[in-house]
Amino acid sequence: MADILRKILERVENADVKPSCIVLGKDGYRPIPLDIAHYKTIPAPAAKTIAFVDSGNAELAKGPNFSLHFLRACVVIRGEVKRTMLQEAYCLVQAVQQDGKLVYRTELLGVEGIRIPTIDLYEQSLAEGSHRVQPGKVAELARVMLEHMWAAWAIPELPKGAILVRDGDLEAHTLYEQTALREIFERARINGVTFAGLSKTSALLTDTGHPAIPVLVRDAPRGTWHYHPIAISTRADHQASVCVAKLHAFSERAFRIDIFDQQEAFLPDVVAALAENSADAAMLGYPYGLIEADRYSRVREEEKEYLKTRARMLNGQMLRRHESALDAHDDLNKAV
Repeated sequence: MADILRKILERVENADVKPSCIVLGKDGYRPIPLDIAHYKTIPAPAAKTIAFVDSGNAELAKGPNFSLHFLRACVVIRGEVKRTMLQEAYCLVQAVQQDGKLVYRTELLGVEGIRIPTIDLYEQSLAEGSHRVQPGKVAELARVMLEHMWAAWAIPELPKGAILVRDGDLEAHTLYEQTALREIFERARINGVTFAGLSKTSALLTDTGHPAIPVLVRDAPRGTWHYHPIAISTRADHQASVCVAKLHAFSERAFRIDIFDQQEAFLPDVVAALAENSADAAMLGYPYGLIEADRYSRVREEEKEYLKTRARMLNGQMLRRHESALDAHDDLNKAV
């Protein structure tokens, strides 16, 4: 058995095959050949305000035709004065008839300024194959839209030269996100703020099927570094330049960082500011501002149960009727 596992792990490592580039996507990307010369040192940080944005959500009730979520977005500003700004809302996604067909209507209660158009039940950017879009997927889109709105709102509050970092990449997965990101890009450009995104995890692969970030970490020099360029994007839904950076010398992790492509020249400043913010023992090598933004925006289990209880107190019988269409599997697991 040990020999079999050893052979399996050797196949996963596949050390005999050498990758030549990192693949960002199928179309609209021109990969840059891997080159050790693309490793760059991280410069000393300048005194800059840096802000971090993240969001969280919890599903409170659901049925075949609706999903009720609680959403929270957070911006943490770290500069001469530290500020934390929260925005909360309830989100109801419901199947309704419009012009003779079924669509999802989304209402955000508790916040103004966000309007999500009705969405077809088979919207390709949200559907899995030919299956109908689940209402919870539309609520997830609403969470992202709330986060983008909060980021756009925060930009005029930041001084010129500041950096705004979101948790995640800058790739739009739907047309709605693409429109929202374009607004953030434009506000950032007008206000002299650099906009970037840092991804906690990455599924990037090389052209040989190797995981991209472990390959870069394996071949990297000692200490901190950032690797750039990786590929050139010509896609309207990904107006960003991508790099990978190790932000602390004693960390084993490196992270994908996206920056608005028109601000690529500021990438060294962004990486330097993130590295300065990545020395906390809570997660060495990961920006503490993103840890804070995650903590403030996350809807924890006990809070979720409290909110669910409140919803049931208002009309638990109705919710139970709707949920009974979906939860037989859970009840079976409890019974067996």
